[in-house]
Amino acid sequence: MQCLSSPTREEIDIAHSKGIWLDIGVPSIRNLRHISWQKVILWWLLVIFTTPMHLLWNSAVFSTLQANDYAVIVVAPNFLQDQGLHCPSSSEDGKYSDVICSMYAAARAESGSNINLQRLDVKDCIEHYANKMQSEWSNVLIVSNTTFPSLQKFSEPTILINSSSLQGFYATNYQSEIRWNTMAWMCSRPASIDCSRSKVLKNTAEWKILPDYLGGYLVDHCLASSTKETCKLQFSLVIITIVICSNAVKLLAMVAALKIIKTEQFITIGDAVESFLKCPDPYTIGACLATKNDLKHTFFIPQRLMVHLTTMRGTNDYWTENIVGGTILKQKHNTSQRWFEAPSKKRIIYNNILF
Repeated sequence: MQCLSSPTREEIDIAHSKGIWLDIGVPSIRNLRHISWQKVILWWLLVIFTTPMHLLWNSAVFSTLQANDYAVIVVAPNFLQDQGLHCPSSSEDGKYSDVICSMYAAARAESGSNINLQRLDVKDCIEHYANKMQSEWSNVLIVSNTTFPSLQKFSEPTILINSSSLQGFYATNYQSEIRWNTMAWMCSRPASIDCSRSKVLKNTAEWKILPDYLGGYLVDHCLASSTKETCKLQFSLVIITIVICSNAVKLLAMVAALKIIKTEQFITIGDAVESFLKCPDPYTIGACLATKNDLKHTFFIPQRLMVHLTTMRGTNDYWTENIVGGTILKQKHNTSQRWFEAPSKKRIIYNNILF
């Protein structure tokens, strides 16, 4: 793109004849108004079709991770001996009832159960489930020494199971006021905004879960269902197609640039120096010591450069004007110049804002 926006000697001569200066050695949008229209079109094609690559390329290939919804089932210590559990063959909300029945069957190691339960102590249970995105573990039985006379359904699903050992039920995927915080059940406060992993781990000896208006359930241990973690590496066909098409257009633009650019471009300052040494510029004769500020206030006339000097700062001018043969020459005084004075204040501000 810098090559396309770089002027040729012919384009510089035309610009100088009109009193216009051009940038050399830097990518320049300003030069686009004074170079050939073919190079301008190719420059804009590169800009337009490079943008999708910067925005979309990193999104073309992506990974998908597993996130499990799970149920928290609070049971009494004697739940394995509970003979009163009856699982209905059909219900209005078979999903949640089936979850409870399948977890009971797995805990009792009944034949036909494909759920693998692992016993976890309090600390391990917290460390495994205190994650906002759960990928390794699923439904969990919380064995608690705290009992209440009836089933407490904290996420309000319809449960058509009545058992003395079934104490509480909470589903992370149910539409409730604490749906957005899957860890809320781990603290003994409803809709626990401040329920975090570090807070729960502070009191593993007396870990209480679910609402505090009932005092909470004191956890003895957990029976957790582990799941096989799966992930995939995928790509978007639409994004890949856009990137490939953008690359194709850019390739065609670069090939066209090689065909169109026949004359030497002034890509670096050295290119300009070499050309002007071989063939001096007729429009800047006699102004070899002109400064950037002078050229910004310069009026060109055919075959001669007349420098329009602005009022110097203060009384100690570091330039002396000498008019020789109608041409304004300039003699430099011994005033030090600093590198930071080369770019304009506007350019410095734009550079700091962008980077």
